[in-house]
Amino acid sequence: RKQNETRKQKAFHLRPENAFIVVVPIFVLLSSCSKMKTVATLLVLACVMLSAHAAFSPTKPVWPTQFSSHFGMYYEYPSLSIRVHNASSYLYYDWNIQSQTIDYQQHCIPHLTSDSNKYPCKLFFNTTGIYLNQPKANIDCCQVAAGVGPVPPQFLQGFKYDNNETAPDYYGAIHQCYHWTGPGFFGYWTDSTTGHDIQFKDGPTGVYWQFAPFVVGPQDPSLFQPPALPSCSTPCKSSKSAVDHVLSLRASFLSRSGPGL
Repeated sequence: RKQNETRKQKAFHLRPENAFIVVVPIFVLLSSCSKMKTVATLLVLACVMLSAHAAFSPTKPVWPTQFSSHFGMYYEYPSLSIRVHNASSYLYYDWNIQSQTIDYQQHCIPHLTSDSNKYPCKLFFNTTGIYLNQPKANIDCCQVAAGVGPVPPQFLQGFKYDNNETAPDYYGAIHQCYHWTGPGFFGYWTDSTTGHDIQFKDGPTGVYWQFAPFVVGPQDPSLFQPPALPSCSTPCKSSKSAVDHVLSLRASFLSRSGPGL
């Protein structure tokens, strides 16, 4: 019997929904002693704060329909002696034509191809698919995935608020942020005062982006055009896991982003 009671005690956790159950009896017992009323009051306040945190749901920022942003990319794979630190990159976005281009100017994302991290690359997202351009790896153009495109401006609808914490931007400045988590270990940080985008975690890949301020305004349409080559219709020699990751990223952003996307 003692073992069962011990298991029950271990299984009980002070969650926002049961904190009140614990605090009220304590308050009743302690309130009979005038010297302990302050402690009882603090316990009740703690309960209220736990409940308030559980109910807190900040407004989710929405991307502008047209913008560009400089960002630094980070990832490390010590077992492979790979370390990329603040690799200069650019994001170009135009939802009016449902297009997005990521220009990795120093290092491409890892595992897209066998040695993709060694060279710069560009990824083009449009209504027909995602395309890779990496001339230094002898890839003028190939198709990463067909029938998928850029993420929608309100992609954070597919994420949930997790907590408040700090995160660095492109310049190393530290921001007080709302931390959002999405399916598949994706993470996003927005400034809790301005709503500006600060940091992105690319799921389980270990890749992080740290943003500079967005430059909002019309974008040059030529930025979104992959090379006009027949090879663009040829599937890239990407690993299955890399393609699956790109597709799961797209699916996670779209899963709860709203109708018509």
